[in-house]
Amino acid sequence: MNTERYPVMPVTSSRLARSPPRVSAAQRLVPRPVQRGHPRRARQFRQTALTAGAGSVHCAVLSKNGHNSMRGTNRMQEPAAFVSPQSGPYSSIPPEPSESLPQPTGELRSVIGFGRAAIVLIWLPVVADLGFYLAARNTHDVVRDYQAGTAQMGDLGRADEITGSIAIASVALLVLTALVFLIWLWRARVNSELLCQARHARSRGWVWGGWICPVVNLWFPFQVVRDVWKASHPDAAPEGYNMHNMPFTKVVGWWWVFFLLDNVIDYYIFVKESSEITTEVLDAIVTAEAMSTVVSAIAAILITCLVVQISRWQQSRLPAMA
Repeated sequence: MNTERYPVMPVTSSRLARSPPRVSAAQRLVPRPVQRGHPRRARQFRQTALTAGAGSVHCAVLSKNGHNSMRGTNRMQEPAAFVSPQSGPYSSIPPEPSESLPQPTGELRSVIGFGRAAIVLIWLPVVADLGFYLAARNTHDVVRDYQAGTAQMGDLGRADEITGSIAIASVALLVLTALVFLIWLWRARVNSELLCQARHARSRGWVWGGWICPVVNLWFPFQVVRDVWKASHPDAAPEGYNMHNMPFTKVVGWWWVFFLLDNVIDYYIFVKESSEITTEVLDAIVTAEAMSTVVSAIAAILITCLVVQISRWQQSRLPAMA
């Protein structure tokens, strides 16, 4: 060899210390523990290493002693792009099932009877509100007549007796209505858990306790009725899916809004009746009683629609599930 054309560089220990070892392209793609000096892990990572080269893929296979041997080139197709599943309440992929939830207890029972009784009783407090309105107007007129000198103290006493009788009847009707309605709601809740195993926002105990516990009674009953409606829907899967992804109706929300509004108006009337009775106070009470009658009637219409719909849905699925 002509050393003038190909000069030989002197090799010294300092040069060896500064120069990195020559590593092939295939070895660069193999993890460091797999390269020379680690024959045990080389056997574990015996696979094909890819190297870039003008649109081709060079396959390099590791030998037992750690050396790389080329075995040709093969063109590989680019992998298809990963498409994430669509999200949303109505996506093609079903929501996560509630298979880990405990099996609900109880048995399927018809709610038609208690539903019909609840519908009838729901309208009785509305009639009582109408009676309160008429009694308030009567008291208002008697007070005006008394101030004008055309009415006696006995007339005022009779007006108060009428109002007191209506109040007693209203309380009795309210307790009876609440009892029958909650029995219907309890049965509907048990049926809804057996028809669809999706997790409800509140446990069964809140079917009763949600109405009497302070603060939480502002939204717990709404959540209970809402989830019963969802789980009773014909499109609800029996194996149970995420409750938030199920169909929902605004009727439940509007019923609860008018129900709360009626309670606010009743509290306003109570405050006014506890104050000193004047003509202006009586005017405010009469107006509030009229508003309470209208609002309670709207709430009764909405809850009647919900009771009828839930009862029919569950009754239609009862023979198939029993």
